[in-house]
Amino acid sequence: MQTNELNGVWYGVSGCELEILHEAAMRHFSLVREGNCLKDDRKRCVSRLEVGGISFVVKHFKSTPLIPFFSRARRAMACTDMMRGLTPPCVGMLRTRHDGELLFFRDCGPGNFYDWSYHELENLDSLYRECGMLLADMHNHRLYHADTKPANFVVNSLLTQQMWRRVLIVDCDQVRWLPHLPLRLRVRNLAQFLGGTGYLGNRDRWELMNGQFFDGYRERADLDRLDFDSLLEMVWDNVRNNPKIEVNYERLDFDPFPSGGQDAG
Repeated sequence: MQTNELNGVWYGVSGCELEILHEAAMRHFSLVREGNCLKDDRKRCVSRLEVGGISFVVKHFKSTPLIPFFSRARRAMACTDMMRGLTPPCVGMLRTRHDGELLFFRDCGPGNFYDWSYHELENLDSLYRECGMLLADMHNHRLYHADTKPANFVVNSLLTQQMWRRVLIVDCDQVRWLPHLPLRLRVRNLAQFLGGTGYLGNRDRWELMNGQFFDGYRERADLDRLDFDSLLEMVWDNVRNNPKIEVNYERLDFDPFPSGGQDAG
C-alpha cells in the first residue's frame, strides 16, 4: 500500500501503475464535480475515463467505514478476484479519509447486452451463446453472482490481448463461492438474464437468442441431461412467477407466456 496527496491509501497497486491510477483518480473527481459520471446516486458513482491510452472504469463508494471489515470496496475487490478470468480485473483501490473508496477496473468496452446498439452487433447469436457459456463456467467453479441481468454482460473489445473471452460480466460486488452450488442459485442467475431480454422485441429474435444462450450453457455446464431439463423448467417458472426477477417483457411484440402456462424457449 502507498499514500499520496489525495489523503488516501492505495491497495493492490504496483509502483509503475501508481502514477497512472493517481491521475485517473484526479480525473474521476473532476468528472464528479462536473456531473459527468455514468451513474451517480447517494451511495456510489461510476465513471469511465482514459489515462495514458488506457481506459478505466472507476467505481466510487462515497463513504469510508471506520472499520475496514465493513468496506464495500474491499468486498468488491475480493469478489472480483474470485471471478478472475470472467470479469475485467481490478487494478487498484484507493481508500480516502473523507472522500470514500475508489476501485479502478480495466475497461473491457462500452455498452452492454441491454443497450439498443447491441442489436446491430455482428454474430449476436454467437455472443448470446457465450453469455450462456460464461455463466456455466462460473457455476462450474461454484460461484454465484447476485446480479446477472443483461446490463452486466459486456462484449470484450478492449482487453482482447489480456483476456480470451469475447463476453465478460461486470458489477461483481456480491459474489459468493459455495462448496456446493444449489440448483436454485443456478436457476436464479439464468432467470435474471432471461428476464431482461424483452428489448429483443420480436418473437423470432427472442427465441433465437434465448436458444443460443441455453445451448451455450448446456455445452459447458457440469450437468447431465436430466438435471439440465429440470433446470430449464425451473428457470422459466422463475421468470414467469418470481417477483424478485425483474422482467421487461412488455417490450416484446407477443406474450411469451400465453394463458400463464405455456413455457417459452
